[in-house]
Amino acid sequence: MATSTELVGRVVVRGGASLVKRRPVFSADSKYIFVCSGEVIRVFSVASGEFVTELWGHRNEVTAVRVNPLIQLQLFSSSLDGTINLWDYADGILLKTFTLGLPLFGLLVHADLKNKLYVQIPQDSGKEDDEFLGKLAIVHLPSRQSSSRAVPVQASPVINKIKVGDRGTAIGAGGEYVAAIHGSKLKVVFTANEEENAESVYLSENRSSVLTCVACHPTDYAIATGNANGHVTLWRNFNKSKPVLSSEHWHSLRVEDVGFSPEGSYLYSVGHECTLVQWQYNSKHRDFIPRLGAPISHVSCSHDNQYKALCLTSNAIIVLKVDKIKQKIQGLSFGDYTRTGPVCIPTGLTTDPHTKALVLNGTPGHLQFYHLQQDKLLYNLDIVGENYISPESLDKPLVNTEVERVAFDTEGAWLATIERRDDKETSMEMRLKFWGFDKEKQSFKLNTVIESPHEYQVYALQLRSTKEVDGFLHDPLAVTTANDKKFKVWRLLDDEDVNSKMKTWNCTFVGSYRNLQPKDASFCEDGSLLAVSFGQIITIWDPDTNELKRTFCQGTPDDPIESLYFGHGSSSCHLVASTKGSITVWNLLTCSVLWNVSLGVHLLIEDPLSCMFAVIDITNNLFVFNTSEPRIIYAQKSLLKQPIDMAIFTPLVKNNQSSDGGQSARKKLLPWEHVSQLYLMTRKQDLFSLVSERRDQEEGKEFQSHGQMSLHTNLQPTPFAMLLGRERAKDDEEETGLDAVRIQGALGTASVKQMLSSPAHTLPPAKTLCSSFLKTMLPPAGDAHTRMVQSDSEDELGEKDESDKSDMEDDAHHTEHAQLMNQSGQVVKSHDQGYQVENVQDIHLSDVELHKLEKAARTGFKWMKPVFKDVLS
Repeated sequence: MATSTELVGRVVVRGGASLVKRRPVFSADSKYIFVCSGEVIRVFSVASGEFVTELWGHRNEVTAVRVNPLIQLQLFSSSLDGTINLWDYADGILLKTFTLGLPLFGLLVHADLKNKLYVQIPQDSGKEDDEFLGKLAIVHLPSRQSSSRAVPVQASPVINKIKVGDRGTAIGAGGEYVAAIHGSKLKVVFTANEEENAESVYLSENRSSVLTCVACHPTDYAIATGNANGHVTLWRNFNKSKPVLSSEHWHSLRVEDVGFSPEGSYLYSVGHECTLVQWQYNSKHRDFIPRLGAPISHVSCSHDNQYKALCLTSNAIIVLKVDKIKQKIQGLSFGDYTRTGPVCIPTGLTTDPHTKALVLNGTPGHLQFYHLQQDKLLYNLDIVGENYISPESLDKPLVNTEVERVAFDTEGAWLATIERRDDKETSMEMRLKFWGFDKEKQSFKLNTVIESPHEYQVYALQLRSTKEVDGFLHDPLAVTTANDKKFKVWRLLDDEDVNSKMKTWNCTFVGSYRNLQPKDASFCEDGSLLAVSFGQIITIWDPDTNELKRTFCQGTPDDPIESLYFGHGSSSCHLVASTKGSITVWNLLTCSVLWNVSLGVHLLIEDPLSCMFAVIDITNNLFVFNTSEPRIIYAQKSLLKQPIDMAIFTPLVKNNQSSDGGQSARKKLLPWEHVSQLYLMTRKQDLFSLVSERRDQEEGKEFQSHGQMSLHTNLQPTPFAMLLGRERAKDDEEETGLDAVRIQGALGTASVKQMLSSPAHTLPPAKTLCSSFLKTMLPPAGDAHTRMVQSDSEDELGEKDESDKSDMEDDAHHTEHAQLMNQSGQVVKSHDQGYQVENVQDIHLSDVELHKLEKAARTGFKWMKPVFKDVLS
């Protein structure tokens, strides 16, 4: 089997990376918040919560980011690639790269430690896993500026065996000491002593409890630690022989993080209780901010103590101002916080027909709608209607009701979900819910709830297309298959209640086949056929009459059919079925096998917009086929190092399509990229996309042209800027208004000078200025009727030498003015010619001059040229 293309796609990161694995950091002015997200640093606006820009420069995961205490518009960042980068985040410029050659798991800086950094390095060189113990080392930065961007530096260990990560070390008041934790031990080293193993070791009050986090007071000699039993302990007098300990207990589970406010008046602690605890320093008084939605892993404060950032395990960052939520920065939501099984997303991946957003499991009991192009959560849909409850013990987590299956119809009119809770101790709870789309609210509304639709777990859930085909529209229909050896057909029917006008879903057919276990099910594109797999047998049904039409058999009972689907477009007469070791395509017109390929199948991905489908095997190799032939049209080995759990073809967004639609441009795209995009998701919920080199370059240029410009434009204006904007708008309105003030002296001089002195890019269109400019050319008001009669007599004397044609035009013009003149001195112009009612008094222009001026105004702007010459002269 040979491929028909030599193009090689690129696997690029599309999002989904964790925003909460590391502690976020505020900028010095509290306008931005910096977040470590995979290999990049993402910058968000605190005022709007919107994504601003990204800092790319590391080749591995970013482990820490810190504001440069000496130059507060710069950042330090560390990474597992063994480098420390110095950034100018305002311009997105990488200034310096300090190379160490060892993976870095953390970074500490202080304003009193000039040209010194503390980093976390592996205990054993060469390892890149940050779940083990490491060393704390000091790095001396070169004091002289080097012309080279990459500068090699050395790390000198000062503390051995520490917990790596931003919660395992902290730097104290004045940069005089550094604290680290290891097991139940607290280790402290004073920065004046840079020798290895010079730290002082202190044991915790409860030696059987493991310390989980540490923080140092910003001004006092005090260290706070949290442990696995929920205690928060303050360590004082540690610079002498024996420290003094004071312990407080509120958390029922382990303390995830602790931190002091910038002035040191409050100590914050967080954990699995979804609550922020505020401890008043040197006092037993405490305050709470509860019900924050998910367990909290990190807490961080802004430099002015105005904001606090909390990292939720649902991959969200909450920005608090005082005790109220100001913004919420939400990434791709993580599912059950305590799930340990191999499948992290039971629903799989699907696409919302309305928003083209990716739909999958969100927080427990929710579906999340995620915008793929913007890497942004659109909204959550609460399916279960239950709050998250923290468990009594992390070793025995509570079993929450989870959404296990989800399906849309092709038009997006209906959504069906299966939710289930099974704690293995009480009876299983399962519900089938149907949601109708509300066009006014642009959201889904619950229509029908069916308790216990099957006796056991549901395997498949599908909705029939409601799209009109050849003038015929099918009724909404759904099918479910379950472990009870049955499949059921659900239909939308009129409610049995005579007083109700709405329709609800009901079961109209229960099917089975030879007491075999059903697995997957699929409707054909026009909805006229239903395929259900039973072991190695495919059954074809008429969903409207519930009649069995045909059966196909492939393989052996030891290799049952895992998934199947009908082809699309010109391949709608094909049926694709896959087992763990083969792919078979059936021709429904001839009821025979079209082709068969022996291939290990881990995932079968259909493209709903083309005749292609993709197969990913257990080793992450990709193969793309066309249903009409067994030839591989595209193949790529080892897409990712991480196991791929899910994949999906999504519709190509129009603004991402290439502007060059020529044949040469189409040859540079992957076979499916003309209509679809292929997305991949790993077990860690990292989202990737397979794109061609040309598509990757186009998207890179688009990001470069738009990404950096939004650094300042996404911020809200200051009060002074808003006041200045209102004053400028008021001035512009007065200048461009129809009732502009007339001035004495040469007519129009001030207006012309004002237009010439203003910047061209600030002026409105010329058509907007024309009306007000013409009015400035008119003299002050006076007796219009008297002067009009005088002008008529003067005009008759002055026009004797002109031709007959000109005399006729002028007489007609005077007659028109006389007819439109009323007794109050108003000249009424007809609306057909675009004239308006004007007060004309004390006119200094003759009728001929006025006529020429109005004629010029109707024909163009060339008449302004001599006016400008007169004014400038």
